Amino acid sequence: MRADTVAERVATIATASRDQSNALAEVNASVNEMDQMTQRNAAMVEETNAATRQRADEAETLMEIVGQFRLPDHPVRSRVQGDYAA
Repeated sequence: MRADTVAERVATIATASRDQSNALAEVNASVNEMDQMTQRNAAMVEETNAATRQRADEAETLMEIVGQFRLPDHPVRSRVQGDYAA
């Protein structure tokens, strides 16, 4: 095997190694970006769950408050209706 053939093959291997290294760097950057998005999404899910729990607690409290009101068994004629009825 000639020296120039070996040198060409070594140069080809070096070029391929650089290309592979660049491709791996791009994959790594994409994986890091996806990881950051996943972490942001997880934080948003936690915030949404906390807000949902709070709204459920508020709704329960509101139902308790509304439950304290008692309505009469018969309809009450409003004063405004009575004023305009002729």
